[in-house]
Amino acid sequence: MLDQAELVREVVRGSRSWRELSEAGITVHLADDSVSVIAPTASPVPVTAGDVATGWLRHSGDLKSLRQWARFVHGSSNLIELQFDEHALGEKLLEALWQVAFHEPVTQEMHDLARRVLFQA
Repeated sequence: MLDQAELVREVVRGSRSWRELSEAGITVHLADDSVSVIAPTASPVPVTAGDVATGWLRHSGDLKSLRQWARFVHGSSNLIELQFDEHALGEKLLEALWQVAFHEPVTQEMHDLARRVLFQA
């Protein structure tokens, strides 16, 4: 069984659904405009721009799934610590994540950005 931090990273990377976090005692309430996370963690789980880009690309084929995932990742600051400072495209990825989470149009440029993040990691 995965530890809680690795499960969170797998959700961010898109290999598991955020709904699976309940198995680790993490409660997530995802609404159209908000996220509520109740997690028994001592500190947020650090994730990289590469982790987020991987998740983006895994969800990119389903707009509803991409938006829910983006809302979860962007809004779960008590569970996830986005460590983008060291990546040259980190700020742009964070901006794209916000745009998708808050229902702005998803563009091919955003998907291309996620790919570039992975190649520059």
